[in-house]
Amino acid sequence: GLFDNEQEDSSADNKSIEIDVRHTEMMIPDPQPREFKEQELLEAFLTNQPHILKREEEMLELATRATKALHPMLGPGAHEVSFGVVQEHPEHMSIELEPLAWNQLAEITKCLAVREMLPDEISKQDVETIMEHTAWRWFETLSNPRLIYLALNKWVSTQVDYMVDYYNQPPLTLWSCHDSSLIGLLCAYRLEKPSSWPEYSSVLMIEVVEIIKSGDASKPELGVRFSLNGERLRSMWDPENPMEMIPLNMLKEKIQTEGSDPADLSFLDSATK
Repeated sequence: GLFDNEQEDSSADNKSIEIDVRHTEMMIPDPQPREFKEQELLEAFLTNQPHILKREEEMLELATRATKALHPMLGPGAHEVSFGVVQEHPEHMSIELEPLAWNQLAEITKCLAVREMLPDEISKQDVETIMEHTAWRWFETLSNPRLIYLALNKWVSTQVDYMVDYYNQPPLTLWSCHDSSLIGLLCAYRLEKPSSWPEYSSVLMIEVVEIIKSGDASKPELGVRFSLNGERLRSMWDPENPMEMIPLNMLKEKIQTEGSDPADLSFLDSATK
């Protein structure tokens, strides 16, 4: 989708694009198995908070009903897939009865809904509810400063380095990722939550803006602003003072320091056993 197929000039030079594959081994936001033991313990603790367990109990009927409706369509090993933040249903041990992970339910039902192939037992409202709950789970865990630092700081720091060195970088850099990575970026940059779950082909635009003051163009200040599918998202590092555009030097300092201190895990070992 990057090029116009109707271009009159079809020369290879005009249709070439440089693809940097150096960072494709990063499993973002959460590799399986986890890269850090601290991340694994902290994630398990966060997903077992009372308000999350209560919400999971309320949503269990939908997860079970949707899984049963999808069961005839599933290939072998569907229940064995594990990815993203913790989202299994531990109280159901049988492979036949265990609901699919929320990420799987969201992905499968969304694809079927787009193609008008949903089973009769699953309504389009069910699909929206599944997607909203899946997004809620991601935000509840990845909004933790230490967890998002462990999960995404490597990638975000790379992006900030691009911003700082913007003058020597291409005017446009494209990063291709999954929706879970997109939500991770929203949390890592402390952006306000969008009004809707990111659809397929969603674009998070990160713009570096030169701010010229007093007519001196030789020393512009640099700011960063964000938008998701054209919807401007404010920086919420200080919820009391949201920013439409955050100074780049402030953003870099926040990315380097917020969540960088190791968590006190002395209580997590016993809490997760």
